[in-house]
Amino acid sequence: MNQRTSGFAITSLILGILGVLCLPIFGVLGLIFGLLGLREISRAEPGMGGRGMAISGIVLGSIGTLLTALLAVGVIMAAIEGAAQQATQLTPRDANMPAPQYADVIGGGFSGSGFHFRWEDRQFFCASLHQFDGAVPSEMIVFPADTNADLFQVTIYDRVHQLEDVQIMTFDEQAMQGIDPLIYDGEADIRYGELVYIMTRDGPLAAHVIDAGTDEPHMRYARLSEEFSLAGTSGSAVVSGVTGHVVGVMLVSATTHDDETLAGFELLELPSSVLSKP
Repeated sequence: MNQRTSGFAITSLILGILGVLCLPIFGVLGLIFGLLGLREISRAEPGMGGRGMAISGIVLGSIGTLLTALLAVGVIMAAIEGAAQQATQLTPRDANMPAPQYADVIGGGFSGSGFHFRWEDRQFFCASLHQFDGAVPSEMIVFPADTNADLFQVTIYDRVHQLEDVQIMTFDEQAMQGIDPLIYDGEADIRYGELVYIMTRDGPLAAHVIDAGTDEPHMRYARLSEEFSLAGTSGSAVVSGVTGHVVGVMLVSATTHDDETLAGFELLELPSSVLSKP
């Protein structure tokens, strides 16, 4: 006489395997069907098989259930963290730092702006990529804030890091003596509504960061108080009015969006490994 096998037990084993290998949610079903299978076998006439399958389904289903619980906790924690981060971004801090004084720095051939900054005990030069067609500029021209001082050239050595449209380079630090670098503190903490200074050739411009509703996480947009053409300022520094430290690099001029009060900049976000590079 052929032994009949519990359908619940078979289903439990299949769902338990799927719960471990594919989707953890199947593990919950595998656990349930395994328990149903054991009950069916215990109540059936002697000879019904599938107890081993049901037990295996329960074990695998328990693993899948645990994975489902961990996944759910992860999703919930990510949602809470995202909501907290969004709330933080929407809570501007008091800005009381004045705009720093800085020289006007132009790429060789007047191809765009740039600036040098200090991070811990090292200094770097920063400029956009598109200004130089993705290449490392050989030199930058410095126009000191003191209009009576002569302009001079700074040799650029090598690129040590790049972001979406920003390149970080080493340079001849001896040539920049007397020009105080901007300060980068390792963070680009900018919140919507906060004051920033855009370091243009005509001096710093005050603007407030806005939520432009874009899908570019590396970009931020700031609204000027009045119309001002930012054409040619790509590569200029964007400085926080809260900390006084550089937090971004100008990339999108207002005229690009046909809005003379809108400025776009990329966040200056560098990994600590940059400091260890020669």
